[in-house]
Amino acid sequence: MVKAEMTTTNKGRKAELAVVSHLESLGHKILSQNYRTRHYEIDVVSKLGTDYGNKIFFTEVKYRKSSAHGDGISHITPKKLQKMRFAAEDFLDRRRLREPAALAAASVAGEDFKVQEWFEIEE
Repeated sequence: MVKAEMTTTNKGRKAELAVVSHLESLGHKILSQNYRTRHYEIDVVSKLGTDYGNKIFFTEVKYRKSSAHGDGISHITPKKLQKMRFAAEDFLDRRRLREPAALAAASVAGEDFKVQEWFEIEE
């Protein structure tokens, strides 16, 4: 029996689920996955509460089978950041949320879909 190749869509979903699990382990509450506007999609929207207040994170997930040609995060262009900002503002406006917010990125790699890093890009 031949093992079927995983599609790009399935790889993306699996990478997003890995990031969701990672964020939850850090104390994040997941507010949305694959939030779509007319022109863009945010992979994961999460909220992290601390003793100092809450913050909402809009995370772009990038998956690479291997890091031989760099991680996926290096492919987040200024245009992509602009679209992320637009989608984040739309999300906050539609829900009338006023908490501080930040754009973030997650790099997932390998056959085991391991989260390599997650970090804030900008507030």
